[in-house]
Amino acid sequence: MARSDRCSLRVPVLVAGTRVGTTFDLTRQGVGFSSSRQYTPGRQLELQIDGVGALRPVNMVVEVVWCKETADGDFRIGARLRAIGVKDSMVLSRFLGSAVQTGEWRAAS
Repeated sequence: MARSDRCSLRVPVLVAGTRVGTTFDLTRQGVGFSSSRQYTPGRQLELQIDGVGALRPVNMVVEVVWCKETADGDFRIGARLRAIGVKDSMVLSRFLGSAVQTGEWRAAS
């Protein structure tokens, strides 16, 4: 099984230009983020992730796979990457590659 590089990154997440939460997990296949808003599995979102390795924001379309309410009333969301532009993909790949080299990643299980 191929390893998926995963970075435990905490940066702002915007949906349609409005900050809705913070990432807790980032891979080439998707993103995990916490939010005060609930999103239904199957829903597609246009995300902007700011501050990825001090590079420009990364824009992507994701599909919500799961959404779980936390004890404090917020939500943890797991979303699968559905579409990403070439430049955004390059920024994401460069950042994740750098995270692997510096040890800021963990292998996906």
